[in-house]
Amino acid sequence: MRLSSNIVLIWFLIELFSCAGVHVASAQSLPDPQELVQELQAAQSSNGAKTKLTELAKSDPAVRAYLTTSLPPIIQLGPGSCHPVYRNGTTNIVDLDATWQSCPWHNAVELAGRLKIAEAVSALAPWIGMSDKAGIITGGGEAGLGAYPAARALSQIGDPAVPTLQHFLSKGNPIEHANALHALCLIDSSNAKSVLRQYLPRETSPGAQQMIRRALEKK
Repeated sequence: MRLSSNIVLIWFLIELFSCAGVHVASAQSLPDPQELVQELQAAQSSNGAKTKLTELAKSDPAVRAYLTTSLPPIIQLGPGSCHPVYRNGTTNIVDLDATWQSCPWHNAVELAGRLKIAEAVSALAPWIGMSDKAGIITGGGEAGLGAYPAARALSQIGDPAVPTLQHFLSKGNPIEHANALHALCLIDSSNAKSVLRQYLPRETSPGAQQMIRRALEKK
């Protein structure tokens, strides 16, 4: 009986330490958000870091909290921090597109939008008219906000961005104005609709008036 009891005890201890080892290994395998943010700021690793941070922040409030303070400084650097890739002393449209899509600024903006980081609103605001079409500023013509990463991120953040978007309705240039208006329509909240309702009588573009009315009719 004693031998049998010893065997059971040994088996129990093996299982206990085995489970503990699994938990320790799992804890050790979790990526460090600080290291991932450093990787986010390097073009070679930025895309992979963005994917990992998106997944972690959705399940770990501590990671999200860390991003509320670490993303705004990266966004404040602006799109000028995205450097084109040179081949034989020249650049071409393929190089520019590839560089833009792996740019830390671009990825930080996308993260702020996907995760609805309200703390990034003021950092995003200066770039509301910036188009990511080949990484240059364009005069518009793109449908929606698909070509405007900062404007798109502001629309995703939602209500916390409404006061900033309202500012651009009266102070922005034509592109900033159009993007702010479109973002407010996409937010589709009571606060956004209140701003649109107040602004509608001052809008002179028939197309913009129609867009506002459609947004106000949504329930």
